[in-house]
Amino acid sequence: MTGGALPPKLAAIASAFGDDPDAPSFETPILAEGPIWLWRAKDPNVPAAWHFLTIEGTAADTLRQMIPGGRRGFGSVKVEAKLGSVIWNTSLFPDKETGLYFLPMKADVRRRAGVATGDKVSVSLTIVSAETQRIR
Repeated sequence: MTGGALPPKLAAIASAFGDDPDAPSFETPILAEGPIWLWRAKDPNVPAAWHFLTIEGTAADTLRQMIPGGRRGFGSVKVEAKLGSVIWNTSLFPDKETGLYFLPMKADVRRRAGVATGDKVSVSLTIVSAETQRIR
């Protein structure tokens, strides 16, 4: 976007950062590390299982700073994630009890990256707005 005003949501976020040149921006990658873990439904008759990476510490703090009020349904945050050479678009989901975020790790992503449950991984996250979303 050249010239003109920012969309209202982006303007609100930009004003929160003031003129601080070190403030994170939507283009600033957020680095998160941790083990991939498996969530299973509490009911043993339900075969649902999902793999996640928990986004915590400085990465979670940075996300909260960057998206005040800018969340989508369920408080989710649309991101572009990169694990090694694998890049995908997804959403982070917040845990209201802990203030942490969960990054879904789909089977296709795990397969392409060569990782499994319990593996410690390092993921780069970039917040995606409707104006900047890329399809890969």
